[in-house]
Amino acid sequence: GARATLILNAGLGLVVFTLVAVLVKDYPDGAEANTGAGQTLPLATGLKIAAANRQNWLAGGYTGLLNLAVLLLAALWGTDYLAMMYPDLSQETVTGVIGMILIGTMIGSPLCGWVSDRVKTRKGAMLGGAVLSLLVMLAIMFIPGLGPGGLYVLFLLLGIITAAQSLGYPVIAEANEDNVLGTANGLAAVVIMGLGAIGQPLFGKLVSLLGGDTPDAYGKAIWVMPISFCGAIVCALLSRETFK
Repeated sequence: GARATLILNAGLGLVVFTLVAVLVKDYPDGAEANTGAGQTLPLATGLKIAAANRQNWLAGGYTGLLNLAVLLLAALWGTDYLAMMYPDLSQETVTGVIGMILIGTMIGSPLCGWVSDRVKTRKGAMLGGAVLSLLVMLAIMFIPGLGPGGLYVLFLLLGIITAAQSLGYPVIAEANEDNVLGTANGLAAVVIMGLGAIGQPLFGKLVSLLGGDTPDAYGKAIWVMPISFCGAIVCALLSRETFK
């Protein structure tokens, strides 16, 4: 039931909170805190510097566009899309398939970071992640007669590969000075969540405009996803390499 699930979710949050409080440190044992004396910038100045760095916009855009796999499909419209396109699937199967995006994201986030470090490039890994995300999404849309097994695999792959969105954060860290890094991350967060805030209602509006709750309407509205991944490819191409 929903109530029990929410209580379990809140309990997990308390566990994570406790682990952070106990284990996470601001700096290593034996080191002194870096107070950054003389380095603090006024908010307006920090925002101006962060906004002038196009890497922040490109990294934020890249992360936000790939993150639509989570915010648009996993969080809101994915179950409706699958239920409409695959009416023979049970509700439990539909929910399980969409959940694969979230499991894939948990697997893919550290994996994509590891790959980027191994190949010693952020830009190349970002571009590869966006291209592969596009290919997997097109496979979901156009491979005929997919059964539950195929859908589970493809949506798991979608979560793993779109987790390349996590590479946007080290790009921001490597492209900004320490005294503006927090502001740069905040600016990117506005871009990332702003794209989700646009994408979620946009999909619903497209479904309504294209005929309402019909397979044809959902089949056309889902083009928001490959178009977004194409936008992520453009962001990756326009960004500069920051790996050091």
